[in-house]
Amino acid sequence: VVCAFALAVPGLGTVSLAEVLKRPSLCRCGDAVVRRCTLTRPDGRVEPVIVKSRPATPFGDEGYRREVQPLAALAGLGPRPGTVDVGRVPRLLRHWRDDRGSHVLIESLPGVSVVELLNRLEGRDLDAELVADVVERLGVTVAALHDRGVSHNDLSWGNVLLDLAPGSGGVRGVALVDFGLATP
Repeated sequence: VVCAFALAVPGLGTVSLAEVLKRPSLCRCGDAVVRRCTLTRPDGRVEPVIVKSRPATPFGDEGYRREVQPLAALAGLGPRPGTVDVGRVPRLLRHWRDDRGSHVLIESLPGVSVVELLNRLEGRDLDAELVADVVERLGVTVAALHDRGVSHNDLSWGNVLLDLAPGSGGVRGVALVDFGLATP
């Protein structure tokens, strides 16, 4: 794969996208190998990304299709001025297949999962207003997915990211991630 993108991997420096695919993964999700990186655009902008790679097998191809189609259908879904904030979903930046398998490059969204936040609280309760805010935003997001014909199929607190405002404890944003089981 010839690619103009450069990815900076912690501890490795800046490498080509093809080189990143040779590096050890940070985690596995089913048959997918997941790597978190930063993408340096040709204009110098840097953004966090996730590269998900699946093996060149029928099962890997099915997982690739299942993730790419819903994310493509959701292009442009995001906050709308004057309405309840629609939670974010990761942007599909690029996808391709090669002799090693199928690969998806998606935006890495800021935040901490609800599960991770609850673990940090060590048995303390979440603020009722925060919970109501998150549930409302999540409901609007799921409705927007369904309006576009997409079902997430793995709605769990581990797949809901909260972008917390420093100091205030409030939520700046809610994101729904991991579309590996989604159906268009």
